[in-house]
Amino acid sequence: MAQTSDPTGTSSTPDPEGVISGAVLRLIRTQLDLSQEQIAEVLGVDANTYKSWETGRRPLPRISVQRLRAVTRTLTRLGTDPLLLDQIDTAIDVDLTIGQILTDGQNPAHHPLATLVHTRTWHDLLAWALTGTRPSALRGLDGSIPKPRLAVTDRTRLFDSLRVTAERAGNDPSSTLLRRQVFYIASLDEATGGRDWLARQERLELRRLRPGDSWTPGWVAGRSLAVARARQGDPDQLRHFIRTQLADDRQEAANLNYWANWCGEDLRPAVTDDFMAGGDLGTWRGAGLLRHLVTGLDPATPHVALTIHSVWALLGRRPWLLDDDHTLTTDLRLRVARLLDDLLPLGEQARRELEQLQYAARTRGRAA
Repeated sequence: MAQTSDPTGTSSTPDPEGVISGAVLRLIRTQLDLSQEQIAEVLGVDANTYKSWETGRRPLPRISVQRLRAVTRTLTRLGTDPLLLDQIDTAIDVDLTIGQILTDGQNPAHHPLATLVHTRTWHDLLAWALTGTRPSALRGLDGSIPKPRLAVTDRTRLFDSLRVTAERAGNDPSSTLLRRQVFYIASLDEATGGRDWLARQERLELRRLRPGDSWTPGWVAGRSLAVARARQGDPDQLRHFIRTQLADDRQEAANLNYWANWCGEDLRPAVTDDFMAGGDLGTWRGAGLLRHLVTGLDPATPHVALTIHSVWALLGRRPWLLDDDHTLTTDLRLRVARLLDDLLPLGEQARRELEQLQYAARTRGRAA
């Protein structure tokens, strides 16, 4: 766990191991329209104790399981949105991961990013603390959203530690999950040194990928790295990846299985990347995945080229998804039309896939 100079929680400095879960707790309180004193009374705790939970001075991950469950049960009884209660558990896990990385997180063999495939919800909460970007699950909430505040020094230490760990892991196939999750998180670092580091990693990973290799553990790292580079404003490698590494059925299936896990369509937790291999799609239906992908058909999406291709590949395998939700099909048609009219340099392959999606959406729309 991360060290703090004041374990009693009276210091004014937030502990990095509690900023995200504290922010979610603060958000829940504001949604319930209660003051800190009022909710402390309902929860049966001292007002200063409750305030220290929100600020991170006394991190929620460090309170007893018994007390934490008592808190969540009371919040449920008060009518808290179940979505926000789900965010509490995930936020605690992200906070614990931050604490471990900042203290002893440079051992690749026991790193928290090497033992579980993290999903969009997890990464969104981490990005909230690193960049201030509101998590997708919270975008529909009314009013202002409080932001967790991970100190600048802690952010710097976190990125530095992740880069050191990825380099120590080397190119061992067993370290692929760690490396590729580090790549994605590292894309949130806008510092010049962070961008240069990802560019160097890109050159190293490219040496491990050859057209025609089909799916390999290194393929997953290459995908994450290409997306990370696109998020930092360089989409060239992502377009190259789509052209050369999404060229056979196994790679296409792996990409869609990756997406299904990422957006929560496939609810089974994954401890390795093996779930996406094999060439077949999982047992997930795909309606939730299609909704997620269609939302990303926007010029502002850094990896829009991959999103376009993934919608195209998903509907190529499961065209009947367009019959499930006619409102979604209409949204798809409108978003595709906007992208085709936009001056964004998408490339020949993306435009060809958009034209085929436009035809499929129009055809299904008439049939409906």
